[in-house]
Amino acid sequence: MSTPVYKHYDQASLNHQYNNRELVPNYEEYFELWARLNKETKSNYASINDIPYGPGNNEKLDFYPAAGIGVATMIFIHGGYWQMMARSDFAFIAQAFVPHHIHTVIIGYPLATTVSMDVLIQTVRRALTWIHHNIREYGGDPTRLYLSGHSAGGHLASLMMTDCYAPDDIQLKGVVALSGLYDLIPIQRSHVNEPIGMDEATAIRCSSVPFLPKDVPLILAVGGAESEEYHAQTLTLADRWRDLPKLTTMVLPEVNHFSILSELLQVNSTLYQHIHKMIS
Repeated sequence: MSTPVYKHYDQASLNHQYNNRELVPNYEEYFELWARLNKETKSNYASINDIPYGPGNNEKLDFYPAAGIGVATMIFIHGGYWQMMARSDFAFIAQAFVPHHIHTVIIGYPLATTVSMDVLIQTVRRALTWIHHNIREYGGDPTRLYLSGHSAGGHLASLMMTDCYAPDDIQLKGVVALSGLYDLIPIQRSHVNEPIGMDEATAIRCSSVPFLPKDVPLILAVGGAESEEYHAQTLTLADRWRDLPKLTTMVLPEVNHFSILSELLQVNSTLYQHIHKMIS
């Protein structure tokens, strides 16, 4: 009988819970869809790319302006288990917001294969601080900043509203965390950690669950077709932060770890409607 390494999971079972490419056999179709949408976005949407917000590797962001001055800004942090993907792979996120007079900023960050998780987190804090200080020059309102993230990006977005990690003097207007990872202990014990090399102390220190949130509206969403562990991640944070005055937890039926991003673009989706209600 295999020895459990986390909860009731042995090593193979835990790895499977966090292997989204195994869990979604047609995952390549979503990458192909994103590539088509990115090409469409780059053809039809104005952008200012490769804006540096810090001196480090990949400390850059892409800005997609909306019509108007002093409008809200949605900042997006991409996923990829902190070790893959890039901001350019998610240009299509602008399609969810720019047509609705919401600037979109997609931030890049150094991957955890090149820096520690602590450094990565501080890089994201630096990005938010830069945006807060400079967004007015791009037609945005620094008092109307929203933050969203998917998967590892959901983890980073949630951290940015905690009493420990929230950037100084910035009051986010709302946070959206999609299929996020808020307790890094199971990640540290799974195959995901092999290229990252977190020890247990780092996993605890860099998790969202141990910390309390600032009073910021929060949408936590997970796909109904995602693994038990992804549901547990969302439910654990929702329970820990249950005293937040404006907390919305959503399980999206038949949605998987990749298709949840498509929900952002569907005007009739529950996720889309909740996000735009938050911003309006």
